[in-house]
Amino acid sequence: MSREVVFVEAVRTPFGRMGGSLRNHYASKLAGIGIQGLLDKTKIHEKAHVDCVFAGSATQCSTALNIARHAMLCTDLPQSTSASFIEMQCGSAIDAINHAAWKILANQADIIIAGGAESYSQFSFKFTASNPPYKLIPPMPIQPQMSPRPEECIGMGLTAENLQVMYNIPREAQDEFAYNSQMRAKAAQEAGYFKDEIIPVITPATKKPLKSYLMWMSIPVRNPPLKACSNFVRYLKKTVQ
Repeated sequence: MSREVVFVEAVRTPFGRMGGSLRNHYASKLAGIGIQGLLDKTKIHEKAHVDCVFAGSATQCSTALNIARHAMLCTDLPQSTSASFIEMQCGSAIDAINHAAWKILANQADIIIAGGAESYSQFSFKFTASNPPYKLIPPMPIQPQMSPRPEECIGMGLTAENLQVMYNIPREAQDEFAYNSQMRAKAAQEAGYFKDEIIPVITPATKKPLKSYLMWMSIPVRNPPLKACSNFVRYLKKTVQ
């Protein structure tokens, strides 16, 4: 019998800048807040059995070995709930959702919670344990690599510039796209389109012993004129115009 996969509900925590209001919350903790908010909103765990949790992350988590399991244990889900971590860089969360859908289509599950979490403020650094200390070699952070070939270890900025060259995307079109995206985000924020989907995060207040609720975003959406976009940095490498 064929099965159909449907989304029942979606939630998220607020966004924040690196080193901002959410800096002390590691990724799996934020994921746990989101999952618990989903449970509180839908009561799905009281109505039926949640089979498992899938979670993705590009930079993993500074604390958890399995971000999905760690997040799940922060919620009211029973400890017997299985949880799997998916890593496919920027596509990690969507791939986690895909894995959840495939498991349901294969008739191996009925209800799955899936998504992703990230915290660049909590980005961790790795050190090798193979350097013999008696040789006076100080521990140095291991440089993260996207590929075994050094020339392929580039970030999103250079990747975007390579695509600009590949598809000959004019600067004006890029500015217009970025501007429209910014204005839509501003309009959505002011209209409160997604306020019912955002789970508040409780953070210590700056100068008071009270707790403050962080909603939507900890960073304002600015309203620059379109022509101001032309003043932004144009490229990361000299060959791109």
